Amino acid sequence: MRRIPELAAVPEAPALPGSPQEELAGAAAVDPRSAVDAAAAQIGDRLREMLVDDPDAASILTPVALARHAARRGVITPQTASSVEGLFVLRNLATDAMGADKARDFLVLADAVLYTLRAKPGE
Repeated sequence: MRRIPELAAVPEAPALPGSPQEELAGAAAVDPRSAVDAAAAQIGDRLREMLVDDPDAASILTPVALARHAARRGVITPQTASSVEGLFVLRNLATDAMGADKARDFLVLADAVLYTLRAKPGE
């Protein structure tokens, strides 16, 4: 059973191939914090890919700062930047004692954020 009430009402969706949910579900059961950190790293990596031609992005260290920069540059929408920021707030609030259920919920949310980062503008 899901531990985040807002997600409890949402039916289970199959994981997309190559998504954090698919790749890290097993790891979430064994080491939830590492699975969450790996999913967060995928988001940072995707933002870096999107900003590869932007010389100013090279010095930006955090995914949240990258998302804000990408939004200012028009590479992503402000709403997507807010989604990245909210996801990282959730990650930072989690304790080292995060359970597998919450880690799996985080992976579902990370999938959603990555989906928006992979979409073409206007889609």
